Formats: sequence, C-alpha cells, structure tokens
Amino acid sequence: TKALQEQLTKKDLPIVKGMLEKSGFPFKYFLLMGSKNYLCLSRLQRSNKQGAELFEDIDSAQKVVSELLGWSKTAENGCRTEIPFKTPQNVWEEVCRDPDMCLGKRCALKDSCLYRKVVAWAKQADLLVINQHLFFAGIPIPAFDAVIFDEAHNLEEVASNFLGFSVTDRKVKRLLDDIFNQKSGKGLAKRIKYPPANWFPEIKEAISDAHFAAKTFFQDIRGKLRFDSFDGKIPAKAKRVREPGIVPNTLSEPLFGLIALLSKAIGHSQSAAEEAEIKAYLNRCKSMAEQLTAFLECKGKDYAHWVEVSYSGRNPVTALNSAPVDVSGALRKELFEKPCPVILTSATLAADNSFEMIKSRLGLDKTAELLLDSPFDYEKQAVIFIPPEIPDPEENKAYEAVVIKECLKIPPVVAGGIFVLYTNWYLLDKSFKILADSLSGRPLFRQGEKLPHQLLNEFKQAGNGILLATDTFWQGVDVPGSALSCVVITRLPFLSPDTPLEEARHEWMADKGMNVFNEYVLPKAVVKFRQGFGR
Repeated sequence: TKALQEQLTKKDLPIVKGMLEKSGFPFKYFLLMGSKNYLCLSRLQRSNKQGAELFEDIDSAQKVVSELLGWSKTAENGCRTEIPFKTPQNVWEEVCRDPDMCLGKRCALKDSCLYRKVVAWAKQADLLVINQHLFFAGIPIPAFDAVIFDEAHNLEEVASNFLGFSVTDRKVKRLLDDIFNQKSGKGLAKRIKYPPANWFPEIKEAISDAHFAAKTFFQDIRGKLRFDSFDGKIPAKAKRVREPGIVPNTLSEPLFGLIALLSKAIGHSQSAAEEAEIKAYLNRCKSMAEQLTAFLECKGKDYAHWVEVSYSGRNPVTALNSAPVDVSGALRKELFEKPCPVILTSATLAADNSFEMIKSRLGLDKTAELLLDSPFDYEKQAVIFIPPEIPDPEENKAYEAVVIKECLKIPPVVAGGIFVLYTNWYLLDKSFKILADSLSGRPLFRQGEKLPHQLLNEFKQAGNGILLATDTFWQGVDVPGSALSCVVITRLPFLSPDTPLEEARHEWMADKGMNVFNEYVLPKAVVKFRQGFGR
C-alpha cells in the first residue's frame, strides 16, 4: 500500500541508511512506482497542442496542462505524488506515461525523459521499494540479487488478481469512447490525420454497433443471473458462473470489427507516435475480446468465474471476473524455483506456530524458517476486554444491537483514538449512524468518505478520533502514540465462504482431500485477526 511505502521510505529506511553509513557502508534506496504514475513529456506536449481534440472541458484542462508544462521544467522525477497542484484524473490519463504508447529510443524527447531518469536512479540503488503487483507485472530492472516480500500474507491475493482479469461494462464503454466519443465527437479516430478512404464513417458505425452490442450483452448477463435489485450502500453483489455460454457472445464480433478497421489505419499513420497509439487501442480491443471469450468458455476447475454488480453513481456497474483458485504452481515455477533468494516476511505468516498454511497456498517446498516472538510485553502494554453477553452472530438483529451498544460504552473510558474494525459494510454503516447521533465532541470518521491515506492523516491529527473501517484498516497502517489507544474488533474475521472465489477455493481443496476448515479457513481467520490486533 502507499501508506506502507511511505512508512518504509520516510521512516524505516532513513534509519537503516544512517546506521550503515555510520559504519562506513554507503547505502542508496529508491521508491519505484508503476510507470503510469510518471509524467510523459511527449504526451504532455501532445496534450498542449491537441487539447481541443482530447478534452471536453478544454479551458480547465488546458490550464492544468500549462501548469504541468511549467512544473516539468524543474521536476526531479515527474511523479504524480510530487505535483504541487491538483491534477484531475481525465487530464492525468492523457499526460502520464502509457507503456503501450511509449516510443522508447525512437522518442524525440528520450534524452529528457523523466521516466528514463527514474529507471536510471532505480538501477543505481542498493535497495528498491516497489509494490507487489508491480513486481509481478515486471519491473524495468534486468537483474537483482534478492527479493523481499513484506506483508507476504497478502501474496496469494496479489498473485490471484494479477493472473486473473476483470471486464466491466464501464471499461468497455471507456475503450469505445476513447476510440470515438459519439457525444463529443473526439477520440483517436478523429485525431488520425489521413485515414484510409471512407474509414471514418465506417469506424463511427462500428463504434455505434459495439456500444449497442455491449449494452445488450451486459443486460442479458444481469437478466440471466437475476440481478433484480441493487442497493448502492451495500457493496457489490456477486454470483458464480459454473457453466459455459450463459449468454451468446455478441460483443466479441463488433470488437473484432474494430480491430480490422484499426489495422487498416496503421499503414496510414503519419508519425511513430500516431502508429503507436493506433496499435495500443487495437491491442486493447483484442485483449478485451479474448477475456470475454475466456469468461464465457468458463474452462477449468482451477479457475473461478463470477459476475459482480455494484452501484457507482446512478447506473449499475457489471463486472465479469475470472481468477485462479490456486496460485502455488505459478509462483513455484515463476518465482521460487528461480536462483534468486526470496524472503517472505510479515507479523502474521504463521498460525499455531506453523507456516504450513502459507507454504501450501504459495507453493513453497524447501524453506529456511524463522519464527520470532513479538517485541511487545502484552501483559503490561495491552488490556483485552471481551463483553460476556454477545449473542451468536447468526442472530443478526440481536447481535448487531449488542455490538453497537458495547461500542457506545468505549469512547467515554478511552481518551485517545479508537479503531472500530468490521467484517461487513452493512453493520459499519448502521453503527456509524447511531454513533454519530449519540456521541458529541469526538471526531468520527468512516472508511469510504475519503481516500484511505487522507482519512488516516486526519485521524492521526485529531488525536482522539473514532474511525469505523473494514479491510483496508485491518492491516498495513501505523498510528503511533495515544492517537490510537483502542482497537475494537466487532467479529472474528472469517472470510465469507459464499463469495465466488472463496467458494471455488473450498471446493478445489475438498477435491484434493484437504480439511478445508482446519487447513485454510481457520488459519486465514487467525492471520486476519492478528493483523487487526496488531494495529
């Protein structure tokens, strides 16, 4: 997470650097982010020249582009987090580095390229800090001596997300609009200077056909799986897909029609940049068509396929998801069998003094292991309170009422900050309403109101705030001192067994003859519980 990257590079590693350099060992470290986090000077120049063709709100966008041009002249690395003014997402997407469109050594601005400068610094570092997803996606460093995965209890989920895919109706619409936006008349098709004869009317018609096909296709899927009602306050509803061909694949054909038209335009491009942009959109259409086909074919017991519907704004967002139920084979082959040493570290890798669960899930066969006690003196530094009369969580209403009642008792006796950690959004929202009406004089925060790092900073500054949160705040956040004096865990964090991916994992393990509860469900809950307690 960005919070953990910040903690490593601004707090932990400066201490290491100071200690090593006192002993005569020079030490360089560097934080490398995904390349889309960096400004591209070539795309910035294009946005300055072609703003009218790129942006709908041209005046406000052009103002930001002008500010970026000024800032870029003195920018050290072009990283978005360093920009001292607000850069809207729609502008950033047109000026950031896009690996699909990068010309590399053919770029006229290669000598002043900010990302090339960043990669050069990264190569000189003794230690490189990156997130786990970027490691799997591929870092621009040809070789390294060792890799350390911090918070390695998350490695299975990161690998599963990377090896799977998600196609949403919103993503399809965005891709089509980027090629040609029917409302604004802007897009790639309009920017191509000299397209083939009759090409522009053909691609306009192809885009219209694809939009209609996409709308019908996703409606058919929602209808087939009976997504009858939606509630925007409850996160996505998900339904597993077990059989191939739940609806006809009516969307791939229009996408292949677009691919054919974009292929025609490549030979008419007037510059390397224009050619790269056409190829990038062609490949995106191709990738989307392949993912749609793979989803509808629903192949393999070792993959889970599911449809998720959530509200974002007025309309439901429909996502088609696919992910492997087991990543051990891929990790064993692509990571652990390589000659490079791999170190997995986390405060919560073990359950019942054993690493067996994490080893089996990640494909670790031969390991050197070290399990250390906590440095904290819990008898002196912690008090645990377990209310004696909590009903069984299966008794939903009674359980919820008592949890909220007990939560109301805590702020009057705890002067410092309080985390209240939940395993579902429904109870979080219900609790927040009652706490907001009942408590005065204490800052109350709720996950989802702002970005996590903004919430965390405000919570720290408050000193006596109360933060209601789910997954994000169970792990990887550090609030020193009395600003976090109490952590409330409202329920043991067993993963919901009826989510499509977890259900598929349970079935896969049962087929292998495993005791799913003892070997997976319980150890996972222990790890999550200890993460929450660790706050």
